[in-house]
Amino acid sequence: MRGLSWAECEALCGEMTAMRAGIREERGIKPPIMFCRNCQAYHEMKNLDVSVRALLSALKKVGAVDESKLASQDKTWQQEQKKRKREMAAHALASAPTGEAAQLRSWMLRLRAILWQLLGTVESLLTMVLSLLASIESLLTMVLSLLASIESLLALVLPLRTPVLGLRTPVLGLRTPVLELRTPVLELLTWV
Repeated sequence: MRGLSWAECEALCGEMTAMRAGIREERGIKPPIMFCRNCQAYHEMKNLDVSVRALLSALKKVGAVDESKLASQDKTWQQEQKKRKREMAAHALASAPTGEAAQLRSWMLRLRAILWQLLGTVESLLTMVLSLLASIESLLTMVLSLLASIESLLALVLPLRTPVLGLRTPVLGLRTPVLELRTPVLELLTWV
């Protein structure tokens, strides 16, 4: 690391990253596969750039620096990164909108957070409604089965020409049809 500034070290890291990418392409080495938690699928991982800390570790590995020199350089690099972050934060603060524009941005960020919460609530509410509709559908299926059993039982007991209960068209787009009485109750009583 004799005589290299941190900017030159970063440029060297960029060259090493490009060289590594060229070697991978030349030899047909594919990037590693990773599982994405967001989309629940497997994707090729992006190859990370060679960092300054990786460069320092490589220099130690080949014997160019000893342990104490590596520790001091690593500490200096961490201080340099902190200094850069402070400068970037100061620059961002200086270029940040002030007055009404800052207040408007703050309100927009709050509104976005509220909208995300509202969307989450609506999503869970829709899930519960769909679950309730599925329960109603299964309940109607059981009622249909029970009424069909009653109808077949009545057909055995009472020799009627027309069925007491009949199936009709589905209601509200459900797959379960709704039952309807075709024969008035008084007619049933006359047969008994």
